Amino acid sequence: MAFLYPWVLWFSSLISIPILIHLFYFRRYKTVLFSNTALLDNVIKQSRSQQRLRNLIILLLRILFILSLVFAFSQPFIADKKELNSAGNKVIAIYIDNTFSMTRSGEHTSLLDQAKSNAIAFVQSLPINTRYLLCYHGMNEAVSRLLSSEEVQKKINTIKPSADLYSWSHVFDLFQKAKDALHIDNTIEYAFFTDGQKYAVDYLQWQKIKEPKIYLFYQQGEINSNLSIDTIWVEQPNHVLGGIEQVKARITNYGSNDLNNIPVRLLLNDTLKSLATLNIKSQQSQDIFFKFSNHTQGWAKGKVEISDFPVTFDNHFYFTFPVFSSIKIAVIGSDNRDYFQAFFTSDSSFKVSFFESDNIPYNRLSSFQVVVLNQVKQISSGLWTSLKNYASKGGTVVVIPSDTWKKENVDAFLGEIGFSLQSIDTSRLNMQINAYEQDFFDGVFSKKDQQAKMPWARNILNYKSLINTKNDVLLQFENGQIASSCVFIEKGKWYLFGFSFDKKNSDFVTHPLFVAIMHRILQLSIPQTNLYYSLNSGTYIKLNIDTNTSERGVAMRKVNTKQAFIPMQQQLFNELLIQIKDQDIDDGIYELTNENISMGYVALNYNRHESNMEFYSSDELLKFLKDKNIETVLLKTTESDTIK
Repeated sequence: MAFLYPWVLWFSSLISIPILIHLFYFRRYKTVLFSNTALLDNVIKQSRSQQRLRNLIILLLRILFILSLVFAFSQPFIADKKELNSAGNKVIAIYIDNTFSMTRSGEHTSLLDQAKSNAIAFVQSLPINTRYLLCYHGMNEAVSRLLSSEEVQKKINTIKPSADLYSWSHVFDLFQKAKDALHIDNTIEYAFFTDGQKYAVDYLQWQKIKEPKIYLFYQQGEINSNLSIDTIWVEQPNHVLGGIEQVKARITNYGSNDLNNIPVRLLLNDTLKSLATLNIKSQQSQDIFFKFSNHTQGWAKGKVEISDFPVTFDNHFYFTFPVFSSIKIAVIGSDNRDYFQAFFTSDSSFKVSFFESDNIPYNRLSSFQVVVLNQVKQISSGLWTSLKNYASKGGTVVVIPSDTWKKENVDAFLGEIGFSLQSIDTSRLNMQINAYEQDFFDGVFSKKDQQAKMPWARNILNYKSLINTKNDVLLQFENGQIASSCVFIEKGKWYLFGFSFDKKNSDFVTHPLFVAIMHRILQLSIPQTNLYYSLNSGTYIKLNIDTNTSERGVAMRKVNTKQAFIPMQQQLFNELLIQIKDQDIDDGIYELTNENISMGYVALNYNRHESNMEFYSSDELLKFLKDKNIETVLLKTTESDTIK
């Protein structure tokens, strides 16, 4: 006997629960005063004996109940090893390619329907005692059991097109693992029903295959031209109410003919927002631009679509992003106000308010996304406590020091964010970017230029990072001192600079790096979301959340449909990781909910590997298999009777 899910047998250890209950079961007896118990001795002895027997029977029934559940969920089946290893009994490993390229038209019907018909005819042509392993894309279970002729035919009939992608080497590996797990001593013969799409036939990765024979059912379809929306992106990192958005879509013509006057539509929240016309040459990619304004606060749910047949899975591309009213900034302190004013007014998405250090609206700090502590000479304990509370709830604080700071005045405050002021360096030093690979600089620079002129500073505050401080050094001076660092405390971020912005102390505010860094700080101050996710067997969605989710977890519901499911998920503090695995779901926009409370939206798109309509010929496939010393029987026919 073998088990489809042998790992479930570990739950048989749960029988320890009724055993513990039995061992530690103490019944409370009530004392009753009685004049003479002589006549009751026999009754008491008999009752105790019956009770002990009854408890043992209950224990046995509880154990049997748990073992029965475990046994049922492990799905046992009988594999007759003697029959399996007999000379006249074969094991055939069948792989059916049910990816989107197999939805193309064949000689009579789609390639997938042809492949399924051919596979059933192939099974019917073999001896009835033949056993089968079956692999196809989007399986919800592993290749872990042998199927009879009747069982494999039923499963083949249920196969539908899938977005999951397997390479041939992965298929070979799955079959080999199944052979080892089932202790199959026979030599396995393969039967592949596929169109030989190039990305999947990774022959350079094939390991040495022991099995000597493969039946290759080559499904040759019409070589169709295919137009695909490969990806999209947005030019504006901050999405605010009234802001101008520019969405770009990259479209590729995988066909052999030029295409003209192809309409491309942009829909936003189910409304046609913009229309463009595409003229594209064969085997070329082209970018399409759409411009529109954000008139509604909340989530923008978009789709770019084209019309192209017969391959349609890549005719649309979904995306989502949140639209905020604005990014609000509070600047505390009046130094260098002209530079800050010029920077913030250059972008309509920024709403800045200036406050003097003696007139701070503490009760309004939570309404700002960013608070800039701008060269405040004296920091009161009340101000620092308010900033800590603000940052702990997810706020962003930018600390620009004053050149009048003294160690004894600020060290207590700096220590609470993980730094200590060691000394002040009066020499003039140039800055440099510590590491371009940091997440902070992702997308900030189009190229890395080591020869670029960098800003300088003097009267530098020499900070020392304390132990266990979680921070990223963004800028440093040529002698290794910290020029700017980002500190992560609870849900908030602190950006600490090591120099004042006065002209006499630095040229930073007049350098292009000032604009790049400040803009990135503001961009990261609002919740960051992915524009879209690609559907794979292991797609992960990462969410930042404020509270714990309920026991039921976060559910995903496709917008405008009833399709909903609860995916695998794990919460760690204020971060939720959702895995889309082995889920038979469509592309589209999904709402994330917890106890019917909306947590946002995500866009899921099919992987675009299948869009490239390039296929190996049957002769090329034969050569690859021959190079691996695999005997191959090639069948191209679409007639089931001929296969038999």
